Amino acid sequence: MRASYLPTVLAAALLLTATAGTALAQSPRIGFSPQRGSVNEGATMDADSEHPLLTVNVRVWGLPAGAAGSGAAGGPTARQQAIDALGDITIETEGIGRSEAATVSPVYSTAASLDEDAVFAESDTFQLTVTPVQDDDALNDAFSLRLRSTESINTGGRYRGTVIDDDPLAIATFSRTDVKVFEWSELPLSVRVTAPDDGEFPAQTIEQNIVLTARPSAAVSLAACPPEGATDFALRIWSETERLTLGPRSGEITIDKGITFYRGQPAELRLAACGDTSDYRDSTVTLAFKESSLETPAGRIAAGPPAVFQILNSDPLPSVSLTTSAFTIGEGMSETVAILADGALADAVMQVGLEIIGDARLSLLQDGRQLAARGGVTYMVELGSNASTGLTIRADGDENLADGQTKTATVTIVDASGADIGNRDTLAITVRGSTAVPALPPIGQLLLALLLMAVAVRLLRRRDGTQLLY
Repeated sequence: MRASYLPTVLAAALLLTATAGTALAQSPRIGFSPQRGSVNEGATMDADSEHPLLTVNVRVWGLPAGAAGSGAAGGPTARQQAIDALGDITIETEGIGRSEAATVSPVYSTAASLDEDAVFAESDTFQLTVTPVQDDDALNDAFSLRLRSTESINTGGRYRGTVIDDDPLAIATFSRTDVKVFEWSELPLSVRVTAPDDGEFPAQTIEQNIVLTARPSAAVSLAACPPEGATDFALRIWSETERLTLGPRSGEITIDKGITFYRGQPAELRLAACGDTSDYRDSTVTLAFKESSLETPAGRIAAGPPAVFQILNSDPLPSVSLTTSAFTIGEGMSETVAILADGALADAVMQVGLEIIGDARLSLLQDGRQLAARGGVTYMVELGSNASTGLTIRADGDENLADGQTKTATVTIVDASGADIGNRDTLAITVRGSTAVPALPPIGQLLLALLLMAVAVRLLRRRDGTQLLY
């Protein structure tokens, strides 16, 4: 083999390997997406229903695009061949049927075959509708679905569903659900369990304790607040009457009081907002009931709304500003301005968001790297350890800006990570046109692209004049 052919042969081998790998990766497989879900016992199909029916998605991965059925030559299309490769799909059910937790539409009270040709002819997704069955108890019910195939394909895992009973034994609630509290202050919080007006209080739950979950998990502790300046958490939870313990998972707090003892006697807790001098922002902590701790042998206890605590920081806000309010720049030129954060906690600002408004074409760069706008709107600039950064503003070439003409735009601070933006938040920029910076028109860009394509094609020709790739 001539040495000059070696790169071409290697490229062809790599191309064949990549093609084989792609074909292997796209082998059809079927499964549920997602694999878990729940539906309320009183759910209906009404469009304005508070509790809609549950939709279960059966999805196929790896089906080629295009039509199913027969092609122009009479044989099956590529999509039809992939559908046939799925084999005969059967849906196995547990807990489904009129005497069980729910029914599924199309109705499968026992294992039944799926009509692959019909459901995947035009879409990669098929939907099953789960309708809960009403019963007289207060227990949540479980059901599951499983896909089976006559072919050796991946059918995914089991779908596990829950029918949430609409007749709870009782409801667990907090005495406060939306609270604002200043640092270094305390407030009481009651946890109540109340039976419905026409029901009895849950029985046989003496040994079962209610568990609370905190988010963020690291924001809550049972220990006393440390001295100011050394705080690792925002909220302390304690009690003069109840025994509290940390759960096995971070952010879980167990109230050592059997549910039976909540009859007319709520668990009385106290919350202390700790001071935090390492930041200037307010802290938000959410307490909720861990629903699995409310499941009893006799049925479920419903979880009321969570309690949201906003801890108001008493530290003064730092301020963020631009060092320049206006400048004029020539087309194709750049100018660097500074963004500064000032104040005792200025180094905690970290990020600043900017927006550009106007008809001048501008690019923003930081440390030589061009910034991209998040959502096409906001440019995020990182502040350094000294609470400042340099921002380079470049006036890009503009074919609609004649020599000597001007266009304007403003760069405005719109987000300072909770810091005070102040009055020096806008930079007015005037861009003056210059013929020394020609802008390549669209037709020129097209011709350049065609030229590059022609060069690439020539590089793939063999030396004997035959064409390897056209």
